[in-house]
Amino acid sequence: MLNGREILIELGEKIAIVDWSHLIEDYLDNINISFDQFKTEMTGGWLFGYIEALQTAGFSPMFFCFSARESYCGIHYHFPTNSEICVLPSPNIYRRMRKKMLNPYADYVEHAVEKLNFVNRPFYSFSLASAEYLSTPLLKLHREFSRQKITKIICQEYESGRFDELVLLAKLTKRTVFATFQGGIRSPNRLKQVIRKFAIKHSDGLICGSKTELLRVKKDYGLGESKAAHIFNPVSFGVSQKIDKVTARKKYGINKNTKVAVWHGRIDLKRKGLDLLVKMWQKLNERSLPFESRLLFFGYGNEAEEFRQLLDSAQIPTIKWFAEFSNDRQQIAEFLSLGDVYVFASRHEGFPVAPIEAMSIGLPLLATDVSGISDILEAGEESGGIVVGWEDVEALTNNLERFFLDDELCLKMGRKAGQRVVEAFSKEQVGLQLKEFLTNNAE
Repeated sequence: MLNGREILIELGEKIAIVDWSHLIEDYLDNINISFDQFKTEMTGGWLFGYIEALQTAGFSPMFFCFSARESYCGIHYHFPTNSEICVLPSPNIYRRMRKKMLNPYADYVEHAVEKLNFVNRPFYSFSLASAEYLSTPLLKLHREFSRQKITKIICQEYESGRFDELVLLAKLTKRTVFATFQGGIRSPNRLKQVIRKFAIKHSDGLICGSKTELLRVKKDYGLGESKAAHIFNPVSFGVSQKIDKVTARKKYGINKNTKVAVWHGRIDLKRKGLDLLVKMWQKLNERSLPFESRLLFFGYGNEAEEFRQLLDSAQIPTIKWFAEFSNDRQQIAEFLSLGDVYVFASRHEGFPVAPIEAMSIGLPLLATDVSGISDILEAGEESGGIVVGWEDVEALTNNLERFFLDDELCLKMGRKAGQRVVEAFSKEQVGLQLKEFLTNNAE
């Protein structure tokens, strides 16, 4: 019988997937899970979707990330995907600098430092500008790449300083480097913009989940057809994980005849448009509708307290928030299974995975026109959902009422949503596209 290591070797060529976060704990602490849970339980999202898609294409992906916690550092095994995780220690200079800053991810120094004045402003401005570059131990990363025989690199975000460094490292060591876009924001720093343009020009290719982003990078960075690809994020959810709606509702104490809209993901109030969904629900509740209804949220994140305050001030008893982050796909599937429609009102996304997870188990999608949504619902209602204008609360309310009043519409669009996911977002389909792009651009 093969052990984990032998299976990894059999998969073939190793490929590095490199995290964009300065520190892996920044991400894990935000969603309130431990590193042990991350490596033994966590699945889904862009990362593990990519790992599974690359495995189906014959690669052996290895996730590289960085930490200021010594207990995290080393080579670990990710049990759910049968893959490896390499955690490297962040440089001491970054750790010292980090202690003086509240938010090293901020775009502006005013948002990064609590006590700022004209004396310390130059120092903190420089520290903020250099933070994303100082967080990467490049020499240690190169040595680990060599030890693991890594020849291909995929960076999570090309709109990040780590990507700039990886391009330099790859060119110096004769490796190929690619990057995806998962929602990063272009830096307002002009010097970084110059560096980014140079890095993108000398990279081997960019992978864009949405056509809008593909057009942007071609325009902004002058990329040719061969260096930028439109490839969706893969989703490994499936109809097989759906459970009977009545059974799901019994578990959550919801009547079988109640109309239910659901949302799940990271609690990031403004970015995810959760305030817009609350406003939508307030408007719906002002109307005289012939049914009982619920709006349910499932998730956790760094703005959980702000969201709690919003819900407390709104005082709407038909809104329920399950404040937890789950690594259990079946638990998420059970939550989604109790819904009639999935609602999504993000203000900023790279390529969202959560709506596709909901569609995969047969929920129709009602979403605002943020990046990626028009690609997911390429044929509109024929793809299983309805797209309304960005931040258009009135349109969200009207179309949610339409779904709630028409059971047949929900069922019909739900079936189309499930079929859309099978045809466009399966890990096998995406794996083939990734293999072709990575192989052709490495020649």
